[in-house]
Amino acid sequence: MVPVTAGRERVHLVVLGFLAYVALLALGVYTLALHPPRIQPAPPPPPPPRGGLYAADGTPLALTLEGKRLHPLGRSASQLLGFGERASGRGLEGLERDLNASLSEGRSYTLTLEPFVQALAERALWRGLKESRADYGSAVVMDAEGRLPRRGQRPPL
Repeated sequence: MVPVTAGRERVHLVVLGFLAYVALLALGVYTLALHPPRIQPAPPPPPPPRGGLYAADGTPLALTLEGKRLHPLGRSASQLLGFGERASGRGLEGLERDLNASLSEGRSYTLTLEPFVQALAERALWRGLKESRADYGSAVVMDAEGRLPRRGQRPPL
């Protein structure tokens, strides 16, 4: 038979453990009452990605990737396309400014511009400026009906 006194000797340890548990629980409730958790409002949803500008053949002229506005063709047609603020993306010049509201809503546009013809016009313009030692110039490409589908300006933006 097991002596009955063995359980009685541990009663004070159980009571002491219970009192420590109650004291820590009370301390936690007191701390929460003094410093309640702050519920943070949900962050506003991110704006839709800015719409793109594309050439007639589908070549991207201006698009947003990883939050940055890119112009894959560099300075080609930069007077026409324009530019925007780096921080907000708001258009400041050219089509970026003129179409700012709809580009900001994610709408994309396909232009009649043809990158190959644009490159030829700009190359001819740069060659002419170099030969004449001029600082500024413009080039215009007319189609058979007399419309002006292409233009180039120097210096680019």
